[in-house]
Formats: sequence, C-alpha cells, structure tokens
Amino acid sequence: MRNRLCVTCNEAAAGYLKASQVSIPARSQIIPVRSSFIRSPVVKLDLGDSDKQQALPSIHPAVEQILQRWRDADQVELYIDPDPNSQLLMVYLLSQALAADVGHTNLLIFQGITPWGQQAPQTQISSVVAPISVENQHLTAAAAIWSAYSASTPHAWLGLSLEELSHFPFMTQTREALLDDLPSAETGLGSSERLVLMTVADESCTVDEVARAFASDPLHLLDLPLVVDLITTLASGVSPLLAGLRGRLWATDFFDDADAWDMYVGSRLRLTADGHKIIAGEIDFVETRGVDRWWGGTQLLGHTSWRWEKQTRVLIPPEG
Repeated sequence: MRNRLCVTCNEAAAGYLKASQVSIPARSQIIPVRSSFIRSPVVKLDLGDSDKQQALPSIHPAVEQILQRWRDADQVELYIDPDPNSQLLMVYLLSQALAADVGHTNLLIFQGITPWGQQAPQTQISSVVAPISVENQHLTAAAAIWSAYSASTPHAWLGLSLEELSHFPFMTQTREALLDDLPSAETGLGSSERLVLMTVADESCTVDEVARAFASDPLHLLDLPLVVDLITTLASGVSPLLAGLRGRLWATDFFDDADAWDMYVGSRLRLTADGHKIIAGEIDFVETRGVDRWWGGTQLLGHTSWRWEKQTRVLIPPEG
C-alpha cells in the first residue's frame, strides 16, 4: 500500500503500533492525537451572535492537519480506546470529516476492549478486533453525537437514539458515564468528585493512591492532569473537602518541578468536616462550594447547575 495513515487516540496506542512492525508496514504514517474533551471547553461563544457556538476542543495536531493527511492517504485507520475521551475524539474527527467532505470509503476504525497501549507488541491487530468499515451512516451518527455533546445544554445528549449510539460499540457506556459526571440530584457530586471523596473516605490515602483509583476505574474518565486539577480544587477554597495536601499543583504545571511533585503526590489526604457531611448527604456540594467547569458545550457555573437524577433518568435544569 502506497500511503497508509494510522491515527491513534494517544501516544501509548501509537507506541504499540510502532512496536508492532509486522502489523504496520514501515511506510505507514502513525499520528498520535492529544485531546481533552472532558471537563474542558469544546465550544466558544461567538460574541457577534449569542445563539451561535463554534466547536473548539483541545486537540493536537490541529484537526485541519489531520484531515489534510487523511485526504492524501490511500487508507486511513483510527485506533480508538474504549474510554470516553477517546470515543469523543473519534466522533469529533468523523463529524469534521463529514463537514469537510473528506472521503470515507478508505476508512477503518479499530476499537478493542483493552486500550491499545496495553497490548503486547507481538499481538496482531487482527487477533484483537475486527475493523469497522466506515459508511455514511457512521459519519451522520458521529455528527449527531458530537452536536449533542457540544450543545449548550445536556438535553440532546440524553436524547441520543439507540440507533445513533449503536454504530459505535462503546458509545452507550460513554453517554452514561458522562451523564453520571454531571452534578447528581442527591449530593451535587459528579462521578469524578465522588470517586475522589469515596477513595479518601474509605481509608486516608495519598494523592498517588487516588490517581491509581482513576487509572484502574473501568470507565477511566479522567487522565492524570485532570485528576491533579480536581484534587487541588477539592482541597482549596473557603470550604475545602480535602485536608493534608502539600502544595497546590495544577494540570498545567504539575510536571515542572520534580521535588514539588514528589511532595504533592505523597500527600496523605483526609476528608474535612464538610467532606464528611457531603458524603453523608447532609450538605450539597454545589450549594456549599459552587461549581465552575465545562461538561461538553454546557458551562456549569455558580451555586445552582444542571443535575442528573440517575434513578429516574431526568435532567434537572438550574434554578432561576
């Protein structure tokens, strides 16, 4: 094959492909994509028209560069992990290909149950999963899914049809995982805040142990930089929920100072009085601390926000 393009959802997946020289010919281009679609802005408001929003997720290389190489390739292969961020990357790329009228007849998607970066180099791709040959229905479904996620409210995400979701094996669990990361109707905690607090509540533990709880979570919603942001946020402010954190590092700087990181990651965390009360359901997370984060195209801000009632599958809009 003269020109084969392999686009992976992260560096680890690219590493597997590069090590698996039998499966991937030497002439192939392998492009790992770094992206952040969860708890990061994926839209920006067009100030000229408050009703319009423009997609702007954090992705590198830029989608225009990926699509140009896509146009030039004889065959394009997407290697996608089952975690929600990778699934969102997939539908974003497909939706942009549809919008740019990039051909899809040469496109294959490889999605395994196990992340590609965890495969042994000698493992043949064909023994892991059969590829999905992309058809127009996959592109239109991806566009609908991306449009729902980047909308200014979560309603369209909840309203995605089973037919739209069924084109991609892990998209239904992605929808459920992201709905669960909205503030809950009962406590105001998203699933990520809940995982931090419950991990610390079970037995006081280090930042490293909390990070490993996220890494071992089957849904793997947050990578390490976002876990660092979340832990620092929960340990800060006028009503901190965590005590014992040494230092205040963030996703943008936690790798800058090795000594600061060693002190931070070894911090032994415990719940504050408010942390215990929120876990017990005595006070509400959003009402007590407020919220300031993105959920797709929805900005959660202030002391009232969108909530998810999991048992009845009902979205509760902000008050006022």
